[in-house]
Amino acid sequence: MAIFKYLVLLIIPLNTLASSESYNNNIYCNKINGIQEYTLKNKVRVDCLTQDYAIEMDWCSKWYEGVTQALYYAMLTERKAKLVLIKKSSSDYKYIDRAKKTIKFYNLPVDLEIINVIK
Repeated sequence: MAIFKYLVLLIIPLNTLASSESYNNNIYCNKINGIQEYTLKNKVRVDCLTQDYAIEMDWCSKWYEGVTQALYYAMLTERKAKLVLIKKSSSDYKYIDRAKKTIKFYNLPVDLEIINVIK
């Protein structure tokens, strides 16, 4: 019985890793040939940095944080701002809609991309 407990503890972190923000960021950033977790002079880390974009990646429900972070990273790196939202389910569309409306209403210079969670 004790062996079973340890096996369960080993399996759970592997399942959560596949759906983590950093796992999704790693796959996405590698796919676009970006630099993952790029550290700036002030010790702030950009999720993914490319020649053209400073990219913030987050869950759809955290869109409001992501917009600000993308703009801040873009300012510090003198690149365009991009927010990549990770969609877990159809219930995330309400957050996507909020992000789109806010960016449009204020004419924010943020490119928005939606990806499905990578499993």
